[in-house]
Amino acid sequence: YDLHQVELVVLTSSDAGSGAFSSANSYGLVNAFKQAGVKSILYGFGGISDQACVLLVREFYINIAKGMNKRVAFRKAQEKLKAIYEEPEYWGVFVMLD
Repeated sequence: YDLHQVELVVLTSSDAGSGAFSSANSYGLVNAFKQAGVKSILYGFGGISDQACVLLVREFYINIAKGMNKRVAFRKAQEKLKAIYEEPEYWGVFVMLD
């Protein structure tokens, strides 16, 4: 597939350990999207909290709508999540790959 026109793919799963979307599978999926030409991928790995995932993705898109670039929008969303959840397993499991 040719996905060179795709600016961003967001991959999240709160059921990462189920096998349907495990960490190993997510790396393969991320790699496949990159090889197809996607410019940026925001993804989570490991066991992701449903609430944290929803908050991060929502804040990320709100920040994009405010005109922030993807990298800044992600960092600001992660900072907001970190202010709510001190533990890195809530905010540190997300990655922006350009």
